Amino acid sequence: MSADAMLRSLSDDSWRWIEQGRIEGAERDRISSIHSAERRGRREQALTAAKNFLAMNILTHEQIARGVGLPLEEIEKLAAQM
Repeated sequence: MSADAMLRSLSDDSWRWIEQGRIEGAERDRISSIHSAERRGRREQALTAAKNFLAMNILTHEQIARGVGLPLEEIEKLAAQM
């Protein structure tokens, strides 16, 4: 193999690695965005449930926090806003 052919081959391999890294990075970003949206959705559901429980006024703040999986401080802050 000539030096020119070898250099072209190495250069092509480098570009393939760069392109593969770009594709993998874009896929990681896409998956991360999906996970972030799922977390936001679960959080919104927990907040809605907490507000509903607070409105019923039959559970303690501690019970609501444990039940919906939010920190007690956040439940108390919600209660103060209602």
